[in-house]
Amino acid sequence: MMPDGSLEREVFERAEIQGSSYKAIAAALNISERHLYRIRRRMIEMIEASESDLSARMPERLSALDLIATLLRYGHAQRAVEAIRRAENVSFTARERIELAALQAMAACQTGDFAGARTVIERIAAESARLGEADRGFARRRLRMTQGYVSYWYGLYEEALAHCEAALAPHLRKSPAAVGAEDLRSVAGDAVFLGLLHQEGGSPQRAVDVLTFAEKLLRRSNGDVPLVELTLAYINRAFAKAALPDSLPEARRDADEALLLTRSNGLLCEEVLARLASGVLHEFAGDTEAALNDVRYALDLGRAVLSGDPLCRTHYITSRVQVFAGKIDETLTHIGEARSLVPPDSLLGTIAEIVEGRIHWARSDAAATFDSASRGIVAFQRRKTSTHYLGYAFLSRALAGERLGVDVRADAESAVHLLSRGGFIADQRRALELSARLTGNRRHEQIARDLHA
Repeated sequence: MMPDGSLEREVFERAEIQGSSYKAIAAALNISERHLYRIRRRMIEMIEASESDLSARMPERLSALDLIATLLRYGHAQRAVEAIRRAENVSFTARERIELAALQAMAACQTGDFAGARTVIERIAAESARLGEADRGFARRRLRMTQGYVSYWYGLYEEALAHCEAALAPHLRKSPAAVGAEDLRSVAGDAVFLGLLHQEGGSPQRAVDVLTFAEKLLRRSNGDVPLVELTLAYINRAFAKAALPDSLPEARRDADEALLLTRSNGLLCEEVLARLASGVLHEFAGDTEAALNDVRYALDLGRAVLSGDPLCRTHYITSRVQVFAGKIDETLTHIGEARSLVPPDSLLGTIAEIVEGRIHWARSDAAATFDSASRGIVAFQRRKTSTHYLGYAFLSRALAGERLGVDVRADAESAVHLLSRGGFIADQRRALELSARLTGNRRHEQIARDLHA
């Protein structure tokens, strides 16, 4: 698997067998943490390339399902597909077969095979119907959550939210203490994803509530808290709180907690996301240097260990902070790379138009901004879905239209409506000020004046 005496073998044994944190490993080996990230990436590649019987030869913490889930988290979708294919000969329980199918649907989405993802969903439904009562509840939740993930990947927020809310309704109606120990991690992970959906889909307060539910569940774990899920709960809650009035200090606390967890436990993918959240919050606080330091670190680390969806998101959020800081040339050098990482008709493929519009606006190219924003609006409206991302497209087109002498009052009002349902406070204020300027709406002017992060 890994040559004896190699750094990859040393890191594997210290991290996966001894349970040492990556910060401690870097210190023990006298190497930088950034160098350690690259070693860990090679380690994962070696594991995946050499393992033919995952369940028999790998430690429990790197079981077949864990490896596939990790590859998907890091955006290595094609390698996940190969790992799924190799895992077909592994002997799984009924629940694990459902979980494997759910991961297969996620991998299909990330490789752009939406038809394949729908086919897997049909298979999950058929297999669920044959399960005994003890496993049927779990299977029904996995089915609805997988349907929600596939819908989300294509940007169908309302459909995704309906599936995931239905999946978790039996648990969210009760206290976190009522969730059985065997379902604790699974329900918490699903709640984290539902929180993300609400954060992006226009209900930041609901997102905070669901993510707090997930945190309470995860804190119930006896001695072995699922750190990935806990960290993601903090990161997504930080973004959600940044969209609520007077909540920036709370958002900062969540982001700092996420950073502490990632740095102490070697959660590289989550460290990238935590750094991005921290950078955006520094932007809102007006600290340009700290914001740039965070997102540049995130991008360097992301390029070392990520691919696909998470690396694309890293580029997008980095570009936001770079535009804020006036570093347009930096943004232009890597935004094209982001487009190549995801299918063009996916949610992130559509968001690319909004990101490019923001860059064109920073370069004072109003016509190009107007065109990019218009393409994003058409793509979202074709899906018949609403999200604050659409609000950003309307805001960009309204700003550009004002400069071009086009009547964009309706765009400005649409931006206010959509950004009020989940956009960051700073962006809500910009939309309100623009609407007030274009339409003479004094109420919007007063709301903008009273709105505080």
